[in-house]
Amino acid sequence: MKIKSPQHKTIESIHDKTITLTRDDYGMHYSNCTILFDSDLREIDDIIFIKCTFTSDIYNIHLTDVTIDSCMMQNMTFEDVSFRRVYIKDTLMTGFTLNNVHLKDVHFYQTKMNLFNIADSIFDHVHFDTIDGHDGYLYHIETKKWAITQSQLNGLSIVETSLNTIDLSESDIDGISVQANDLKGCSVNSIQSTALIQLFGIKVK
Repeated sequence: MKIKSPQHKTIESIHDKTITLTRDDYGMHYSNCTILFDSDLREIDDIIFIKCTFTSDIYNIHLTDVTIDSCMMQNMTFEDVSFRRVYIKDTLMTGFTLNNVHLKDVHFYQTKMNLFNIADSIFDHVHFDTIDGHDGYLYHIETKKWAITQSQLNGLSIVETSLNTIDLSESDIDGISVQANDLKGCSVNSIQSTALIQLFGIKVK
C-alpha cells in the first residue's frame, strides 16, 4: 500500500531534555527527550521524535507530518485526535488506546502494540506493517483503505470492522475473534481457513 510519508523541514534539534510542547513548536527534532503536552496545544506539525518518552495522554490534537522512531508510548490514550502523514517505527505502544481518531496516511512499522484498544475511528490509508498486535481490540472502525502485513495478531478481537481486501495469509491470527460478516472479502491461507471454520462451530468431514 502506498502511504504518503511525513514532510519535514526541521529547523532545530533538541536532545536529552524534558519538553512541554506548545502551539509554537514545529519544525523540531527531539531526541532522547521526555515529552509533555501543554493543555492549550491543538496541533503537532512537522516534528521528529527519536528515542523519546511520552508521559501524558493526548486529547483534541491534530498530528501532521510527524515521525515517531524508537519511542516509549505505552498505556497512552489518544482521544478526538487526527493523524495525517504519521510514521511510527520501532516504538513501544503496549496498552495504548485510540478513541474517536481519524488516521490518514499512517504507517505503523515494527511497532509493539499488543493489548491495544482502537474504537470508533477511521482508517484511511493505514498500514500495520510487521507489528506485534496480539490481544488487541478493534471496535467499530470505518475502513476506507488499510493493510496488514506479516504481523502478530493472535488473540485479536475484531467487532464491527470490515476486513474486506485485507490479506491475513502471512500474519499470525491464532485465537482471533471476529464476526462472520466482517470476514467477507479478506484473504487467508489454508491453515487459517480451517481454524476460522472451527471458530464458527463448523465441522469439516
